[in-house]
Amino acid sequence: MTNKALTEWFRNLSFNQLTSFGSEFENLVSLQILDLQSNSLEGIVPDSLSGLEDLHLLNLENNKLEGTLPQSLNRESLEVRTSGNLCLSFSTMTCNDASSNPSIETPQVTIFTERKPTNNHLAIILGSVSGAVFALLIVSLSVFLYTKKRRSEITYATREPVIDMRNWNAARIFSYKEIKAATNKFKEVVGRGSFGSVYVGKLSDGKLVAVKVRFDKTQLGADSFINEVHLL
Repeated sequence: MTNKALTEWFRNLSFNQLTSFGSEFENLVSLQILDLQSNSLEGIVPDSLSGLEDLHLLNLENNKLEGTLPQSLNRESLEVRTSGNLCLSFSTMTCNDASSNPSIETPQVTIFTERKPTNNHLAIILGSVSGAVFALLIVSLSVFLYTKKRRSEITYATREPVIDMRNWNAARIFSYKEIKAATNKFKEVVGRGSFGSVYVGKLSDGKLVAVKVRFDKTQLGADSFINEVHLL
């Protein structure tokens, strides 16, 4: 197909800033497709286009056309595209009539208003908050009791052992200086136990004694030492 034959049945004049319909269209009797979209065409569509009997597509989109299309273009074999214009259709009703006619359906608009929380929602929120506060109190109490218990255990383990001196009034109490002198500075070891060592000593009056020195500083060691003293 030659370019001449192509232009006889197809004419693309879109995006050409056309402002009016020319008379040359009347001579294009073999024209099948006429594309006039996205121009600046104004006014009404001329009835002269009805002479294009072989026309199958007339694209008038995105112009400034208005009014009623010629009824001669209203045929099954012709597709007319008119979107993007001021008011253009085959109906005899004008744009003003369309806005005032109650039979024309208007777009339905749905307005969403802010819903206030219901009592059920409020109860759920309060219940959730109360549950969270109660759980927090339980956790805090558990941590407090555990910390208090640990502090008590640490205090008991690190405190100085208490030696019960009751009922020792009948026994003679020696000073550390006397014990050190009697054992010659803890020189001779004659025995060892779980909580201390036993040294041989000699008092100032010549009496031989056994001196046990406790090296375990726990309360258990102190209790064991006191029991041995009571047995003696």
